[in-house]
Amino acid sequence: MMRIRMDTDQVRMMASALRREADTMDGHMASIRASVKGANWQSQAREEYVSNLETLLRVNAQTTQAMRLMAQAAEKKAEQWEKLASKFNGPFEFIGDIWRNFLDHLNNTWEGIVDVIGRIQVPTFAIIAPAVIPNVAWQELIKKISAWTWPPSWWPPFNLGPGNTRGNIGAGPSTPPVDTEPINNILPIEPSRPVPRKLVPVNGDGSSYTCATYAAARRPDLGTTQCANERWADQAAANYICKYEDTAFQINDSNSDLTNTVAPGYALVWQPEHPYADDTYGHVAIVEEVYSDHLVISEAVRINNVYQIRTKSIALDQLNNDLIWLIP
Repeated sequence: MMRIRMDTDQVRMMASALRREADTMDGHMASIRASVKGANWQSQAREEYVSNLETLLRVNAQTTQAMRLMAQAAEKKAEQWEKLASKFNGPFEFIGDIWRNFLDHLNNTWEGIVDVIGRIQVPTFAIIAPAVIPNVAWQELIKKISAWTWPPSWWPPFNLGPGNTRGNIGAGPSTPPVDTEPINNILPIEPSRPVPRKLVPVNGDGSSYTCATYAAARRPDLGTTQCANERWADQAAANYICKYEDTAFQINDSNSDLTNTVAPGYALVWQPEHPYADDTYGHVAIVEEVYSDHLVISEAVRINNVYQIRTKSIALDQLNNDLIWLIP
């Protein structure tokens, strides 16, 4: 006789640990990126190094997103077990959609990795210490990687409901579909969801901060506002736009749902020319919550010449402004 049991509290703790580790990984990779970007190194080799680092960052983002999907699936399963415990033969909701999202995410991640590797431009010799591999060998390696498939042959079958078999995950009842898409009709890969940044609690009196020092304390990987190509006054919050010019972006008319573009932990920066910002230094805040039509931010603002920390809502139409920037 097989006995099935679950400690739902431990399962939820496992899911929480997965999310924390995903946040930690994102934080480490952001710190590495900032360190590389700030390094005083100019050469063609640096550009190739930065390009390969960006590939690694994208792979890390896909990996941490997969970890969060696994955490979501585990919590859903714990919820199901609690329903069964409270009422035998009660309603039981399959986690097929969540698990299928996870599998689709892995598949899209793998396709993206292969695509990016195939587009990496290498010099005449690709150096892998201590050996030196000719460029032709690198191209052969790319061909081999591109030939790999997902899922691999050893990937186990999944049973998420009636009629589900390998290659037919989540198909539902085992009846053939009315219309069959041709095998070469490949749907576009859905863009990854924005990845939350790691935030830390901020202690102390708000009067001890400026908007920039508060933002850096709440999200340490931001660092100081200083960069090589500053456009505004020294220590101006707006200089974050210059420091992160490779990733900073703006909201425009194409953004109808902020949850598709922004995640908690993003920095929100105003140029000095904006009425909400200081005329010399601009302003910066941290995104705490994201909704389809507005953001909730935290910020250090000067009220009666004393800085105070507060939260505030910013509507979508207010963000659609060419003087406001978001930094992932």
